[in-house]
Amino acid sequence: MPSTLLDSVLSQTSWVAIEEELQKRRDVLLRQLVYDNLSQEQSDVLRGEIRGLDWVLKLKTRRLQGE
Repeated sequence: MPSTLLDSVLSQTSWVAIEEELQKRRDVLLRQLVYDNLSQEQSDVLRGEIRGLDWVLKLKTRRLQGE
């Protein structure tokens, strides 16, 4: 039985839907980073969010490899 909400979400078939939404958000952020005229602070925030999304998107792969 999953011990955390994250484990529960990752064990569900709905992961594909979540993954698609996270990837869409990541794509939007990347476009903003490339095409928008952002301050250094705004760029840093976007880069941090993109890194976080990358981590979550890779989490399922890491979790499956660990089993």
